[in-house]
Amino acid sequence: MQHHQISRENWPEAVSLLCEGFPGRDASFWNAGLNRWSELVGDPFAEPLGILTVDKNGDAHSVLLTFRTPETWAADQQVNFSSWYVREKYRAFAPFVLKRLSDDETKTFTDFTPSTPVQQMLRGLGYTEYHVQQLGFWTPLQAVRKGPVVLGMSEAMPYFLDEPGLTRALTDHVKLGCIVLGIQTSSGVSPIVLRTKMRKRAVRCAEIIYCRDTALIAANLPGISRQLLKTGVLVLEGDFPVSTELPSAFFDWGVTSKFVKGQWQQRQINYLYSEVPVLGV
Repeated sequence: MQHHQISRENWPEAVSLLCEGFPGRDASFWNAGLNRWSELVGDPFAEPLGILTVDKNGDAHSVLLTFRTPETWAADQQVNFSSWYVREKYRAFAPFVLKRLSDDETKTFTDFTPSTPVQQMLRGLGYTEYHVQQLGFWTPLQAVRKGPVVLGMSEAMPYFLDEPGLTRALTDHVKLGCIVLGIQTSSGVSPIVLRTKMRKRAVRCAEIIYCRDTALIAANLPGISRQLLKTGVLVLEGDFPVSTELPSAFFDWGVTSKFVKGQWQQRQINYLYSEVPVLGV
């Protein structure tokens, strides 16, 4: 077997395998994701975008799509294992491939949407499993409650100018249509990033994809909801650590697992520069 970096030349072959492995997503889905990634990094192939594995005859049999944070964003570069497909004949080799790819102590590796077989592999390779509750809140119901004022994007952004890496990350995700809000704390203003989406083609929702401490969400749900209502968002969604104390959620989609190898703050939500905003999964 040989591992090749995904490049401009072999991207069509990678897309063909991804379509085979994820039959509900056609080539336009993957190409749209590539275009969104290009908005953040310029040349999407300048940094490793994943690997394409071929057999001795040069035929591709597995693909792994990855997204890497810019070096300006965090001391440890985060590598998100986004979408992975291995043809059945070669799946016995999959754990060895995954071990090789995540054997770098200078980076943090994440997988936010692993299948059940991949979850078993990740546990065996020393990944930490975090359990999160997928909850949703009606913003009109939360907005009428008393709570601290939350800053809108134009008010919040100036507070982050002394952190260039953070400013770039926030600006990058605004390019993808995300909303940035600011929560006032005793030490300054803490950012929240939310991506917007539609449920059932009628309900505009916003999902939290970045927050330094989910306890801030619990304390500021009314203020966040008031800001979101201004943009027509009716449901606030988030993946909260199971220990987070929150008001009763209107929607509860159950508990799911996220896997991380490397530095990670358990009470944070951090899906920036990952499949979540880039592919919209």
